[in-house]
Amino acid sequence: MELLRQAARKALHSQNGQRPLNDVTELAFTGVPVLAPDTYTGLVNLKSLSMVAMKPAIATLRALPDTLLPIATLRALDLSDNAIRDEDCSFVHSSSNQPLQLVGLKKLLLENNRITAMQTLKSIAVSCPNLEVLDLNSNPVSNVGSYREQVFTLFPSLVSLDGRAKDGTEVEVVDSDESTSDDDSDDDSSDEGDEEGVEEEEDGEEDTTEPVAKAPRTE
Repeated sequence: MELLRQAARKALHSQNGQRPLNDVTELAFTGVPVLAPDTYTGLVNLKSLSMVAMKPAIATLRALPDTLLPIATLRALDLSDNAIRDEDCSFVHSSSNQPLQLVGLKKLLLENNRITAMQTLKSIAVSCPNLEVLDLNSNPVSNVGSYREQVFTLFPSLVSLDGRAKDGTEVEVVDSDESTSDDDSDDDSSDEGDEEGVEEEEDGEEDTTEPVAKAPRTE
């Protein structure tokens, strides 16, 4: 087990490099243990957290330290391939046992866990009212009658459940589009360069560029 803990610490350090923890926005762990809470102190700007197939497997959401769940910034959480059960599937403060309100969380992946009851999803809906993407594939609850209808009712903002929209059509989930502002600034710079060397198109020319539909944002 100590070797696995060392691997977890190494994974943490390799991802943040020389940056202070408050500059880290994404973390991903696979096949390692959840470390002590103070290990993650300072991750106040974390936006995306992945803890897949952890060893030992995560059996309760209470095992997630408060320091790993910054309420204001976390947008995506992947806990696939663990052993999370109904009775332990609630987001709460590990110290006070009070419910956590992850109002900024947009994407929650819980594929291949042990969730069986719709009541469990009601608890998640209380903590995560603004979810847009939810994956419960390979959980027994997905076999409950009227499963899809009930889940879409619980999560009013939901766009994708198990990779499909409410009408059953397949949804391509796209990661955060945070580069938009950078792209815009690049376009502005490019436009300025064009203005220096190339005259603008005549007003009479028709722009034939087709608009591209974007997939729903899932930060």
